[in-house]
Amino acid sequence: YGLTIVERQKVEFGKIDGAQARAVFIQSALVEGLYGNRRSGGRRGSSNKKVAFFAHNTALLNELHELEDRLRRRDIVADESALQSFYDERLPAEVIGLASFERWRKQAEQSQPQLLYVSREQLTQNQPMESEEAQFPKTLCWADHDYPLSYLFEPGNEQDGVSVDLAVEHLNQVPRYRFDWLVPGLLRDKCIALVKGLPKQWRKHFVPVPSFVDKVLPLLVPDNRPLHEGLAKQLKRLSGVDVPLDCWTPDKLEAFYRMNYRLFDEQGKLLESVRDLELLKVKYRDRVQESIRQGDSNAGLEKSGLTKWDFGELPALSVIKKNKHEIRAYPALNDDNDSVSVRIYDTPELAKNKTRMALVRLAILENSTTAKYLRKSLFKGKDLQLKAAHMPGRNLLNEEIVFAAFHAACFDGQEIPRDQQHFAACVEQGKSNIVTIANELESLLLKLAVSLKTLYGLLRENEQRFPVVIKDIQAQLAALYGTGFVSQTSLHWLRQYPRYAQAALVRVDKRIGDGDRDGAVMAEIAAFWQDWQALQAEAQEYPQEILSELEAFRHMIEEYRVSSFAQQLKTIAPVSAKRLQKQLAKVKAALHNS
Repeated sequence: YGLTIVERQKVEFGKIDGAQARAVFIQSALVEGLYGNRRSGGRRGSSNKKVAFFAHNTALLNELHELEDRLRRRDIVADESALQSFYDERLPAEVIGLASFERWRKQAEQSQPQLLYVSREQLTQNQPMESEEAQFPKTLCWADHDYPLSYLFEPGNEQDGVSVDLAVEHLNQVPRYRFDWLVPGLLRDKCIALVKGLPKQWRKHFVPVPSFVDKVLPLLVPDNRPLHEGLAKQLKRLSGVDVPLDCWTPDKLEAFYRMNYRLFDEQGKLLESVRDLELLKVKYRDRVQESIRQGDSNAGLEKSGLTKWDFGELPALSVIKKNKHEIRAYPALNDDNDSVSVRIYDTPELAKNKTRMALVRLAILENSTTAKYLRKSLFKGKDLQLKAAHMPGRNLLNEEIVFAAFHAACFDGQEIPRDQQHFAACVEQGKSNIVTIANELESLLLKLAVSLKTLYGLLRENEQRFPVVIKDIQAQLAALYGTGFVSQTSLHWLRQYPRYAQAALVRVDKRIGDGDRDGAVMAEIAAFWQDWQALQAEAQEYPQEILSELEAFRHMIEEYRVSSFAQQLKTIAPVSAKRLQKQLAKVKAALHNS
């Protein structure tokens, strides 16, 4: 009468409904995979995942699901009914659970070992062509290195799209833009999305978009440059329409149109997964550097405490083997003030720029007599004059002049010497000019000190009346004549510094009350100054030719001040806000293509 005798007691369902028990077993255990969670042979037995038929079928299903992820399709794998029918056709009626299945399987496999092996064709409803699969490779090769790729087709998931696996010790060699092109199978769709993302005034020239993309697609060859630049170039060739680069918005595309970078440490542990390669490179720069130095421990390239060139050749490149990776490292000289050292860096330009400075230090150390003479004679008895001009102290200025004179005389415009013979030749050919250049710099700075003394006096007098303008001039002077300005500025531009001080004097004397015009020019200059500071922050990474262009831009700002506030002093070359913008664009374009 509905009374519970034993609550929730397990019973053998096969004895109640054998046919239904059989269907449940096939669906749950074999199709849905619960069979793999059980252990064969009891508690201490091995996992059923290792049973041959089950391992084969599971691997085949995983392979097909991975293929769907690669091709971003969900119509390749047949539905579960195909696998259910496969087992239903092979299992006899008496198999109604795990125990009966295992008894039957072990006996049946003695005569038919692959009786329960499902074939690829049986699990596939729409088999893709080999040519389509080839459009979604499992690796991408660049500079003789294969980068493993993985795929996920799950919109909304952070990993959706293509992922590339990177080793932290190899991070410095990962190409900056190559992965922007993704894989061939996604290139067409990404190009279409890029064109559709253009402002209407430019997009209207490429309608219908798919047709235009199909015409230029054969001309797009993956390279280490942004995809939208290559696409813009080919569209211009086809249509004559030159789309400005700043109209393209690749960052606004759906996430799966951007490569996902997965960074792993030396033990294979995932460190981070992001879609911004430059962010990874900046964040893990120190770790990459340390990894390179650990790899160098056997090669022994790094040395310290060097005061003369007695360490053999300085190679431009060293290939270090670590954890099956070949790491490209760049030996450099490093300036340690009282000596130099050989260090390993992760980028060639940083190594070159470090070496250029350290070469000067090494030349000073090897020619201590000349350096000692200059330190003793320069600005002798001029301490008070320098102090009145708010310039760095005598000892500091002397060191800067010595450094600048050795650099200008011996190494300016020269290729980096990489052995003792070429280093000695550089020093010898410039040795006779060192004192001459040092004396020229001393005279230049003394002339500058006279103007600065007068200028600072006028600034104090007018500080209360015109605080905004005075503050602007003070900031200008601090940036021009602060610590390091002699050694960090090329001789060509240093020769202009007295004129910049004179221009500031003229501005104070003649234009101090012209607030509206001053304000407009100051706003323009402030914007250019921010641009320069942003670029200068990474200057150690730039090639020498870009550093020269960046220095020109920085001093064009000063020339623009002369043009705006002291026209009678004239500029070294024509200058305007438009020319400054052009020079800025030139620097950025050079950086972009470097």
